[in-house]
Amino acid sequence: MKKKEAEKFGPGLEAFLDYLRYASEQHNIALTSCSEAEAATQDLLHSLELEDRDRTYTERLARRMKKIRRERRLAKDTVLRSGPIVDWVEKNAAVIKSLERLFGEIRKAEAKTTDRIYIPRTKILEEIEPGTGKAESIEGR
Repeated sequence: MKKKEAEKFGPGLEAFLDYLRYASEQHNIALTSCSEAEAATQDLLHSLELEDRDRTYTERLARRMKKIRRERRLAKDTVLRSGPIVDWVEKNAAVIKSLERLFGEIRKAEAKTTDRIYIPRTKILEEIEPGTGKAESIEGR
């Protein structure tokens, strides 16, 4: 028969807090990527505008522009999708701190309930045969 364990509440809260951190992190990465792609686009456009190069170079420039614009679009989409989460996180910073404290308390409580040991307060267990867990017979006294 399998021993049933008490339900744990920490993992759900931990997953939610991790999700909020992940969304904020991805948002910041996407903002940086978008900014870098925009700067690269400007470099390519200025090169196209100001330099007279051969057709092969211009074609490579166009292919690179297409790749950078796609990367920029992905970054902008990520910013757009993660924006509401980041806004909520910023507006509810106190709530999130409170949830983090709650998570700490839950982890402590869950740790207390695992691998328990009992330290006897009296000598009553010494009246039972040591090490076997069997009661000493009355006749053996």
